[in-house]
Amino acid sequence: MARTSRRNAQVVSESSAVLPVSLMPAQRLQTAAYARLSAEREDDTTIEMQVSMLKEFILKRDDLELTEVYVDNGYTGTDFERPAFHRLMTDIQSGKIRCVVVKDLSRFGRNFLETGYYIETLFPKLNVKLISINDAFDSSKQSDQDAISIPIKNMVTQMYAMDASRKCSIAHELKRKNKEYTLLTSMYGYTLDKEKNQLIVDPQTAPIVQLIFRWYLQGHGMGMVAGLLNQMGILTPRDYKEQCEGKLDPNRRRLWNASTVDQIVRRGDYTGDRCIGKYIKAKYMNVPFQRNDFSKWVVCEDAHEPLITREEFDQVKNMIEESIQKKKKAKQRLTDMNPDFENLFEDLVYCGKCGRKMYLKTRKNKRGEIKLENVRYACSRDKHVIGSGCRVQISLDYLKIVVRDQIQMITRAALDQDQALRKLQKREDDRNPAIRCRKQVESLCMKEESVNIKIDRLYEDLSDGIIDKEDYNALKLKYQKEREALIQQIAEARENLNTLQEYMREHHELADRLKAQMNDISITRALLDAMIEKIIRGPDNEIEIQFKFSDVFRAVAEMIGGDGK
Repeated sequence: MARTSRRNAQVVSESSAVLPVSLMPAQRLQTAAYARLSAEREDDTTIEMQVSMLKEFILKRDDLELTEVYVDNGYTGTDFERPAFHRLMTDIQSGKIRCVVVKDLSRFGRNFLETGYYIETLFPKLNVKLISINDAFDSSKQSDQDAISIPIKNMVTQMYAMDASRKCSIAHELKRKNKEYTLLTSMYGYTLDKEKNQLIVDPQTAPIVQLIFRWYLQGHGMGMVAGLLNQMGILTPRDYKEQCEGKLDPNRRRLWNASTVDQIVRRGDYTGDRCIGKYIKAKYMNVPFQRNDFSKWVVCEDAHEPLITREEFDQVKNMIEESIQKKKKAKQRLTDMNPDFENLFEDLVYCGKCGRKMYLKTRKNKRGEIKLENVRYACSRDKHVIGSGCRVQISLDYLKIVVRDQIQMITRAALDQDQALRKLQKREDDRNPAIRCRKQVESLCMKEESVNIKIDRLYEDLSDGIIDKEDYNALKLKYQKEREALIQQIAEARENLNTLQEYMREHHELADRLKAQMNDISITRALLDAMIEKIIRGPDNEIEIQFKFSDVFRAVAEMIGGDGK
């Protein structure tokens, strides 16, 4: 490099004199171009035209340097849950971005309160400039910050979004009342003719639907119907759809179950009627789908060819209701006769062979009382496959013993671990993981400060003629890359410190809870819900218990194991 010592520097001739620092061009801001287009139809431009407009604007500015383009295509502006926006904020907080340029403020956001918070509070705090081209707004100018037009525009954009959603909802409501609808998908038993907007009977699956209804009307339960379908090797609705699309994996066949049969026999569409308006969704503020009130459904009679009669469907509906009431009475009667019995592990036990949930199976005497010695959990797959199944079971009493032993074991380990952790936290050397993390953050911050000093000295060296422009640009680029890497490392180190402190706090709280029950562990549903995520019964009778706090326990064990010398 053409670098000379300050000590030996000679007087420079007029022809090679360097401009004073005050006349040098200002450092350009690292700038992000942010573009957004909602899922709804916009009336102004495409996302490509937005990006092109932003790039052209930034390139014309001497004080801005385009660093990256962030695009949220198909995301509403009524909230800030957008992937590219989250990435933008991460880069802003790491110091990578110092200026954001948008086409107009509605592209940045349509929510009045949150948009105002970013413009008036967060961005100034982070020393980040926001420029809106069409609004002629620059947040670095006090006159623009004080202008009343900006909050009014933010409010108007939010009102526009609300009004657009309202108009869209009204249009859908009118279509429903006029019995106008567009079919997007077919259903099992039919195929879809998109050109005619019509359901057509599928000769392959329509007989299966009719068979399901016939069996149920003959008194076969839904589980038995599912078993018969599996025995006959009939594809489930999802497998049949994947087969038609050429996506079916023959080695991963699904099985019919009572839930699948239930979904079919409850559909009134098989009578030839089309029910519309079952679900509603407000597009404003990303409100999810909700089931509409039954009274507001619109029924289009004789919309397609029926597979069953309306009389048959009404009969099935009555049978389902009678079955529900019968099960409720049986459950209540069982509870009354066995007040001390509780399904402790409900929704917690899973089959290690097929992954399905395991259900409680009981036997009762003639008086209806449960025979406690025969209570067990069995894989639900056994109910739907005749002559096969997983055959994975476990006794309730045995499960209680295993779970109690495991809870006692992990309680002792947690208390011992907590005691070791508290000793580590009292140390004032690097064996204390928190001190070690803080020192790492401090060391990285010192390195960043050192790089910043080097960058500042470059201007002095350039002004004094110690280095030329080429070396200046090369060194500046090198130091900037070092600074960016250090900023990222500092953010990660601080995140690690916060995570570490959170794990320590959670472990102390966990130990305090477990200590209170150490001497007398009684298996209750409240205890199981607080401690256990899942219990897996393996095909070789092994039992795996997944505890909810395993990540905290493992992280603290690594701290102690690696540093508890």
